[in-house]
Amino acid sequence: MAANTIQDGCQLNADGQWVSNGVVQTKNIGVSSNTANQQVSQTQNYTTSESSNNGGLNLIETEPVQRTGMYKAENVETTRKELWKVCLKSEYRDYRAYLLDGNYTELTFKYAPMEGLNEKSGFTIAVYGDDDTLLWESDEITYKNHTQSAVVDISGQDEIRLYIDRTKMSYLGDKILIKDIYVR
Repeated sequence: MAANTIQDGCQLNADGQWVSNGVVQTKNIGVSSNTANQQVSQTQNYTTSESSNNGGLNLIETEPVQRTGMYKAENVETTRKELWKVCLKSEYRDYRAYLLDGNYTELTFKYAPMEGLNEKSGFTIAVYGDDDTLLWESDEITYKNHTQSAVVDISGQDEIRLYIDRTKMSYLGDKILIKDIYVR
């Protein structure tokens, strides 16, 4: 991305970060929500991570408002021996939630089973929007799967949640990988 680019009325630096007078700006967002009879209150502090390659907000580099598992990992292999430099690594019932305030229309990402996934294991990835509305769900992911891509319509959604679940028994160390997660 060219330095001093103006997008949506904001000046962006060469890394796609929001700047004012040459200083990277941050935005504080207060969040309060109920989940599973538990009150969660958290403040999200992040720099805008606009990607120069994809023209969207990189969710791997954006702190979620809620998370269970689904950790950032580096240099991880898929079952098809593809090396993923940066991705999220997840077990079943892991999720990440992001507040988007209806500012985006599309979520894209790639997913694959991690090297070592047991042949008896199976998982799905689901994307939920406002009021736990199911927006998209993958087919079953097993050790045989190649890398797959997802494009999800998130128009008008204030919040989205990526959720991993198992369809079959899973074993210690079984994980799903997700990368290139962008909203536009």
